[in-house]
Amino acid sequence: MAEMQEIKRSYWIDTTDITSALEGYYIRKKIDLLRFRVSVGLPQTYAVFKEDMGLQWNYGYQRAMKMIEDYKHGKLSGAI
Repeated sequence: MAEMQEIKRSYWIDTTDITSALEGYYIRKKIDLLRFRVSVGLPQTYAVFKEDMGLQWNYGYQRAMKMIEDYKHGKLSGAI
Protein backbone atom coordinates (compact mmCIF):
# COMPACT_ATOMS: atom_id res chain seq x y z
CA MET A 1 0.00 0.00 0.00
CA ALA A 2 2.89 2.33 0.68
CA GLU A 3 4.02 1.88 -2.92
CA MET A 4 0.64 3.07 -4.17
CA GLN A 5 0.89 6.24 -2.09
CA GLU A 6 4.22 7.06 -3.76
CA ILE A 7 2.88 6.73 -7.30
CA LYS A 8 1.73 9.94 -8.90
CA ARG A 9 -2.01 10.02 -9.36
CA SER A 10 -1.69 11.20 -12.94
CA TYR A 11 -1.17 7.80 -14.57
CA TRP A 12 -3.80 5.87 -16.46
CA ILE A 13 -4.34 2.15 -16.08
CA ASP A 14 -4.57 0.86 -19.64
CA THR A 15 -7.94 -0.82 -20.17
CA THR A 16 -8.19 -0.26 -23.92
CA ASP A 17 -8.64 -3.98 -24.57
CA ILE A 18 -11.36 -4.53 -21.99
CA THR A 19 -14.12 -5.25 -24.52
CA SER A 20 -12.11 -8.05 -26.12
CA ALA A 21 -10.51 -9.32 -22.89
CA LEU A 22 -13.87 -9.58 -21.09
CA GLU A 23 -16.12 -10.23 -24.07
CA GLY A 24 -19.25 -11.93 -22.80
CA TYR A 25 -18.37 -11.41 -19.13
CA TYR A 26 -20.05 -8.10 -18.39
CA ILE A 27 -23.55 -6.65 -18.30
CA ARG A 28 -24.89 -6.13 -21.78
CA LYS A 29 -26.60 -2.88 -22.69
CA LYS A 30 -29.03 -2.38 -25.53
CA ILE A 31 -30.35 0.99 -26.63
CA ASP A 32 -33.75 1.05 -28.31
CA LEU A 33 -33.96 4.49 -29.90
CA LEU A 34 -37.48 4.00 -31.25
CA ARG A 35 -38.87 3.39 -27.76
CA PHE A 36 -36.37 5.61 -25.89
CA ARG A 37 -35.30 2.68 -23.70
CA VAL A 38 -32.09 1.23 -22.44
CA SER A 39 -32.18 -2.47 -21.63
CA VAL A 40 -29.67 -4.19 -19.38
CA GLY A 41 -28.88 -7.88 -19.85
CA LEU A 42 -28.11 -9.38 -16.46
CA PRO A 43 -26.47 -12.79 -15.95
CA GLN A 44 -28.90 -15.71 -15.88
CA THR A 45 -27.75 -17.09 -12.51
CA TYR A 46 -25.92 -15.93 -9.41
CA ALA A 47 -23.08 -18.35 -10.22
CA VAL A 48 -22.61 -16.72 -13.63
CA PHE A 49 -22.73 -13.28 -11.98
CA LYS A 50 -20.01 -14.31 -9.50
CA GLU A 51 -17.84 -15.65 -12.32
CA ASP A 52 -18.29 -12.45 -14.35
CA MET A 53 -17.47 -10.24 -11.35
CA GLY A 54 -14.43 -12.36 -10.52
CA LEU A 55 -13.10 -12.03 -14.05
CA GLN A 56 -13.72 -8.28 -14.08
CA TRP A 57 -12.02 -7.81 -10.72
CA ASN A 58 -9.04 -9.94 -11.76
CA TYR A 59 -8.71 -7.98 -15.01
CA GLY A 60 -8.61 -4.69 -13.11
CA TYR A 61 -6.23 -6.08 -10.50
CA GLN A 62 -3.80 -7.39 -13.14
CA ARG A 63 -3.88 -4.07 -15.01
CA ALA A 64 -3.20 -2.12 -11.82
CA MET A 65 -0.32 -4.45 -10.88
CA LYS A 66 1.18 -4.01 -14.35
CA MET A 67 1.00 -0.24 -13.98
CA ILE A 68 2.78 -0.45 -10.61
CA GLU A 69 5.51 -2.70 -12.05
CA ASP A 70 5.93 -0.41 -15.05
CA TYR A 71 6.21 2.56 -12.68
CA LYS A 72 8.88 0.80 -10.61
CA HIS A 73 10.94 0.09 -13.73
CA GLY A 74 10.47 3.52 -15.31
CA LYS A 75 8.39 2.16 -18.21
CA LEU A 76 5.30 4.32 -17.78
CA SER A 77 4.36 6.42 -20.74
CA GLY A 78 0.76 7.13 -19.81
CA ALA A 79 1.24 10.26 -17.76
CA ILE A 80 -1.31 12.99 -18.22
